[in-house]
Amino acid sequence: MKDIREHQVRPKGNLAKRIIAAIAAVAMLGGVGYATATTAVAEEEAGTLATESFMGTTVGREWILLNDACLTAGGTQGCTAKRKANGDSGIYNQSNGLLQLTGDVNDATGGAVFNHQLDTSLGLDVTFYQYQTARSSGADGIGFFLADGNQELTTTGASGAGLGYANTRGGSAPSDGLSEGVLGLGLDVYGNFANDTDWVGGTDCTQYRSGQISNSVVLRGAGNGSTGYCKVTDAKTYTGLTTSKAPLVGSSYTDGADGVKVRIIISPQKTSADGTVTEYSKVTVIVGDTTIYNNVELNYALPATVKMGFSASTGGSKQPHYIRGVQVKTVEASNGIMLSKYHDTKSKQYKVAYAEGDKVPYSFLITNSGTQNLSTVTLTDTNADEGSLTCTPSLPAATLAPTATIQCTATHTLTEAEAAQGSFTNEASASGVASGSTLTAKDSATVPTIKPLAAPDHTKWIVKDASSEGDGDQYTLNLNVTGNNSETSIASATPADVILVMDKSGSMEGSRDTNSQTAANALAKKLLTTANSSLDPSLQAQMAVVTFSDKATVKLDGKFTTSADAIASAITDTPNGGTNWEDALKKANGLSSGRAGVKKYIIFLSDGNPTFRVTSYGGCFHHNQYDSKYTTQEACEAASSRRDTYSWKTNPDDKRSDGVHGHGDSDEYGFNYAAALAEANNRGKAALYVVKTSNDANKMTNLASDAKAVTGKELDGTTATNLTNAFEQIYSSITSTSKVKVYSITDTLTQWVDPVDLTDGDVTDKVTVTAPQGKATPSYTATYVESTRTLTVKFTDGVEAGAADTYGVSFKVKPSAQAYADYATNGQTYPDVADDGTSDKSETVTNDEGKHIGYYSNTAAKLTYCIVTTVGNQESACTEKTVDYGKPVVNVKLGKITITKQWSDGNGKHANDSVTVQLQRTATGVEGATAESVGNELTLNAENKWTAEVDNLQPGYTYSVVETSGNDRYDVTYSDGQDLTEQMVWSSSDDAGTLNATVTNTLKQVTLENLVSVKKNLAGRAWTATDKFDFTLEATDGAPLPEVCQNQQSCEVSVKSDSASYAAAFGNITYDAGEAEYTYNVTENKGSASAMHYSKAKYEVVVTVAKSTDGEWNASVSSVTKVLDDNGNSASEKQDVSDPVTFTNHYIQVSVLPFTGGTTDRQWLLVGGGIAGMAALMIGAAGIWRGKKRLV
Repeated sequence: MKDIREHQVRPKGNLAKRIIAAIAAVAMLGGVGYATATTAVAEEEAGTLATESFMGTTVGREWILLNDACLTAGGTQGCTAKRKANGDSGIYNQSNGLLQLTGDVNDATGGAVFNHQLDTSLGLDVTFYQYQTARSSGADGIGFFLADGNQELTTTGASGAGLGYANTRGGSAPSDGLSEGVLGLGLDVYGNFANDTDWVGGTDCTQYRSGQISNSVVLRGAGNGSTGYCKVTDAKTYTGLTTSKAPLVGSSYTDGADGVKVRIIISPQKTSADGTVTEYSKVTVIVGDTTIYNNVELNYALPATVKMGFSASTGGSKQPHYIRGVQVKTVEASNGIMLSKYHDTKSKQYKVAYAEGDKVPYSFLITNSGTQNLSTVTLTDTNADEGSLTCTPSLPAATLAPTATIQCTATHTLTEAEAAQGSFTNEASASGVASGSTLTAKDSATVPTIKPLAAPDHTKWIVKDASSEGDGDQYTLNLNVTGNNSETSIASATPADVILVMDKSGSMEGSRDTNSQTAANALAKKLLTTANSSLDPSLQAQMAVVTFSDKATVKLDGKFTTSADAIASAITDTPNGGTNWEDALKKANGLSSGRAGVKKYIIFLSDGNPTFRVTSYGGCFHHNQYDSKYTTQEACEAASSRRDTYSWKTNPDDKRSDGVHGHGDSDEYGFNYAAALAEANNRGKAALYVVKTSNDANKMTNLASDAKAVTGKELDGTTATNLTNAFEQIYSSITSTSKVKVYSITDTLTQWVDPVDLTDGDVTDKVTVTAPQGKATPSYTATYVESTRTLTVKFTDGVEAGAADTYGVSFKVKPSAQAYADYATNGQTYPDVADDGTSDKSETVTNDEGKHIGYYSNTAAKLTYCIVTTVGNQESACTEKTVDYGKPVVNVKLGKITITKQWSDGNGKHANDSVTVQLQRTATGVEGATAESVGNELTLNAENKWTAEVDNLQPGYTYSVVETSGNDRYDVTYSDGQDLTEQMVWSSSDDAGTLNATVTNTLKQVTLENLVSVKKNLAGRAWTATDKFDFTLEATDGAPLPEVCQNQQSCEVSVKSDSASYAAAFGNITYDAGEAEYTYNVTENKGSASAMHYSKAKYEVVVTVAKSTDGEWNASVSSVTKVLDDNGNSASEKQDVSDPVTFTNHYIQVSVLPFTGGTTDRQWLLVGGGIAGMAALMIGAAGIWRGKKRLV
C-alpha cells in the first residue's frame, strides 16, 4: 500500500555551500539534464544505502553470484576458481578487479542479485560502471533491475533478450520475467531487449512497441511472470555502450578512468497525508555524459523497498560483460537513519482490505544511511500487538554499520473505531545514536479498511398472554435479532479493477444482448456508487469495457471509470459479426488503471464459440487433413516421406486480409480456441469469470477449466434470471460483504418476575426459537441458572443472519410475589419506565407522558454476535460483540376486601359506639405460616355504616379479620378466612379479586339456673295427692323472666304433692352481660282448697349480674327479703339467698273453727305453734334441698 514518510533531523549546513555543491553536481552530470531530474542535493547530504566495488576477491554477504558470474580478482568466487577466466586477457587475479557477468564465450549467462532491501522513500540514486568489450558481433547486453523488496531475490528473469529482467516470448521456449519486477534498464548492444514485436514483454504491452534496436538503452516497467514488463517510454539509441579495450585492473586502474558510468536517479514518489500517491516517481538515466532519459514518470507506485541485480548473457554472438563500482544513495537528504514501514503483502495475514478484528501485517526496514556506526538502535510502534514486533537482528541493536539494515515485522489488530475510518494509517519511528546525537526517522503505512456494520437490529418486547393461560398473569418475553449487510457500502471500500468483456457478435442480438446489458448495468450500479466515487482513487472500485465481435474494441478510451452511466453507454453497441475471443481477452489483459496493488477482475461474457483470432497459427496437414499430433513445423515436415507427404500450413482457415484469422463460422482446427486460451493464461494474477449466455457456447466450459477461471467453472447466464444470479455471484466475490453471525441471546431476569416452567439446568424444550420464513430453525440449546436468574440461548456454531433475516427467542414469565408486595407497599406506584418499543403490546399502564410503566422484566439482556466480513474469498476474523436489549415492564394487579360489622342486638343500639378491627393474612399453602397484620387497625362505626374497604391486597395469601377493641360484653365471630389468588385478581369479571369479611358482635348472656324457687309448708293436715299450690314470679322494670315465660308479664310455678321437698323453681333466667340488678316479687296465688288458709307472704328477690374474679360474667341472687308475712302484714326479713322462699298454708278443720266471727290471735298462735312443730321436723330435709339449689 502507499506509505507516508517523515524523516527528521536533516543535516544543517551553510546554504551557500550546499548551493555550490549542487551546481557542481549538475555540472558533473552534464548540465541541465540531471538538474531537472530531481531536486539537486549535495553529495554529503545523500544517504548511502549500498556500496559494492566488486574489485576484490569477496563480495558482501547479501550478494549472490549466479551461473557464470565471477570475480576477476580471484577468491573462491573468482573466475579462475570457477573456470570462467574466458574474458579479456590480463585481467584475472589482479587487484582492482571487476564482476564478470559473462566471458567472451557463446551461450553464457551470468547474474548478481543483491538480496537486501533498499528503502525507496527518499528516492534511489544508483551508479555503477559497465564494461562491454567491443567485438565484431556483440551480444547481448547488460541488464540492471529492481524487484519488490518484500521477497527473496535469488534468481533473475529470462536471459537473452530479457536481459535477466523481462519475459521472453520468441523462440521455442518462452521464459518468465523477474518475479515482481519493478523497473528494468537494458544496456542492450544486440537490441532485442527493445523488441516487443517478437521477443520481450507481456502481450498486454501496447505502447512504445518496436522491433530490434541495436545499441539501445531501454526502460521497462513493472511486470510479473509473463505479464507486464512494458516499456515506460521509447527505446533510445546510444552507441557508447561498448568499450574498445579491456578494463583497467591492478595498479593501472584509476577510479573512473575507464568503463561507462551509468546513473539511474529515481525520485521519491509523493503521497498525501492518507498515504495515497499523488505523484509517481520519475526516472532519469545518464549513461556516460549523456542524459538518456530525463524525468520519465512511471505510471505505477514503487514498493516501499526494492532489491536490485545485474544480468548479462551471450548467444550465437558474444562479448565480455563486466561491472564494478556499484553505489546506491538516496536522492533526498538523509540524516543518517531511515525507516521504511510498509504493508506486508506477502504475509499470510495479508488482505486487500481489513475489517475489525483483523490483524494487519507490517514490515519495517531500518537502514543506516550515514557514514558512522549507529548504536542503541530502537523501533517504536505504539500500535503493534503485544509481543508481535520481532526484528533481525533483535532490538535494541548495539551497533548498526553504514548501509546495514534491520528487518522487523509486527501486526496490529484493527479496532472498530479504526475500521470505521475507511483507511488506517499507522506510524512507527526508529532511532539510533551517532557521535552522541540521537537520529530519528518516522514512517507510516496506510491500509484500506472496511467500515463495520452497525449493530444488528435487535428488539425485545413483552406481550400479555390471554387470561386463560396459567393464572392469567403470564407474559411472553420476545427477543429478536435481524441480520443486516452492507455489501454496497463495503464494496466502496474494496479497491478493484473490473473489466467487462461483452460479446457483440450477431448471435447476441435480441434478448441475449438485452439481458447482458441489464445484468452488467446492475453490477455497475452496485459497484460504482456515489460513496465509491468519493473515496480516494486508490480505494475505489473502477470499471472498464471491452466489446468484441470480429475484432475487439476498447471502450471509454481505454480508461477505467467510476461512473455507472458511462458503463451503460459503453455497452450499447448493436450486435453484429463473428466471435473473436482472443482479441477480446488480449485487449482486456492490456487494460490497467495503473493503481498498484489493486486486484483485477475480467468478466468474459459470450454466447458462442470463437470463430476468429488475431494470432497466426499453423498446423500439420496430411493429404489436406489436419493432423493435430504434430504441433511444430519441424515435427510435421519430419513426418513426410516419399510416399506420404505432410505439409505445414499457416492460417489455413484464413478468409480475411486485415490481420484477423479464421473463417468466422467455426473453429475447425481449434486454432481460435487455442489462441483465446493462450491469451486467457496471459492475464497474470487477474481473476477471470466466464459467463455463457447460450448453451451453444460449449467451449466456455473448456475455457473456464483450462484457464483456471474462478471456481474452474463457467457461470450460467442462459436466461435473464440465471444471468442476474451469475452477476450477483461475481459481485459477491469481487466485493466485501459483511453479515451478522449470532452466537447467543442472554436474558437476566429481575426480582420482579419469575420464569414460567424454567428450572435450573437445560430448558431447551421450554424456550421457543423462530427462524425467518423459508429457513430451518437453527440448532440451539437453552440453559437457565436459578442462582443468577439468567437464561442463555446458544446457537450451535452461530447462525448467520443475512439482510432482513429475523431470528427470535421467546419464553414466558409472570410477576413475582416481590412485585406484588412492592406494588402493595408503595401505594400502587410503579418504579420503572419501559424502554421505547418494548411494552407497546403488553397492555401495561402508561404515565402522563404516555410511557409504559411497571416493573422491569430484566436487569440485563444481551445479544452476542460478530460481523463476518468477506473480501473476495478472504474472511475476516470474527470478533464477538455484545449489544444490550431494551427493558420492557410488567404490571401487577391487587385484590381488596370489604369488612362489615354486625351487632347481634341490632346496629341501632350502637349509634354512639365504635370498634377497631385488624386485617391479617397468612401465606397460602405454606406449612407453618403465621398470620401477619396488614396495614393499621380500622375503626368501624355508625358513621361509616360499620363498613371498611381495604385494597392493595397481595395475592397468594389467606385474609382474615380480628376485632381489637375488646368489648367483653359481646362474643365476636368472623366469617371464614378467604384465599386471594393471582387468578382472582387477573380475572376479567367486575368483582375480580374482591373478598368479603363479616365481623359479628353477639351480646353475651348468663343464666341463673333455678335459683329463684319456692317451698310450700302445709300446716294442719297432710298432703293429699290432689294438693297443688301456685306461685307467681313478677319482674319489675322489665327484668327478664324464665325462659318458659318469655314474652309474659309474670311467670308461675306450682308445688304439688309429689314435688320434691314440696318445692319448685321458676326455671332458668337468662340475662344480658353487663353490670345490672334485677328485682322480682314472689307471691302465692290464692287457691280454692276448702279450710285452707293461703299464705299472703311476699318476697323481694334481687338478682345481680356482675363479673367474677376470673373476668367471667355471672348472675346470682344477691338478696331475698320477706316484705309481707303469711298474713299479709308488712315485714322486712332478710332471707338466706340459698334457701327457697317459703310460703305456709294452714288447714283448719271445720270443727275447731268458730261458727261465727274470725280467728282469734290465740287460735292462730296455736296453729302457728303446730306449724312450727312441723317445721322443726323438716329441718333435715331442708338442708338437703339447699345443697341442690345453689347458684351456678
